[in-house]
Amino acid sequence: MIPHLDGATVLTAAQDAVKAVNQAVVPYLSRQIPLLDLKLQSNTICAVVHNLLARGISELNNAWQLREKGSAGGDLGGPENIEVEIKTTTDRRIKGNRIKLKTGYFICLFLSKPAPEGLTLREVRCGYVQRQDWHVMPKTQFAYIKPEVIQMMDRVFPATETAVP
Repeated sequence: MIPHLDGATVLTAAQDAVKAVNQAVVPYLSRQIPLLDLKLQSNTICAVVHNLLARGISELNNAWQLREKGSAGGDLGGPENIEVEIKTTTDRRIKGNRIKLKTGYFICLFLSKPAPEGLTLREVRCGYVQRQDWHVMPKTQFAYIKPEVIQMMDRVFPATETAVP
């Protein structure tokens, strides 16, 4: 787990972020359109959940500060100069940038694909990732955290080891 950050806080913030996206509406032409009815790309929805999760953790535990986008360090800054990166995905792979392979603490959220009937939190994992834990994709800018590393991370949700679609 991440020092000074309990799984219950992470899970509460993650569940509330998903709930907020599911309930979000956009006022348009004198009516309310559910956010998920806009058929946004998965990475757009993931970005919203990512930012809500970081904000939620910082509000639930004031030892953690939300970092501004583009600032040095992780998405969250905590006690003892601990930095945490947040990654969200709608598939089984956690993507990063091969140029800046991050080492440090990570919160990984696995979500269902966005659909009008709602977004679902499938899995939450937390742990420490090192530079060698990344698989670099040739001829691209992408890298992925190796699946065996994700499996070794602490499972926050679901609580039991069940098959995740």
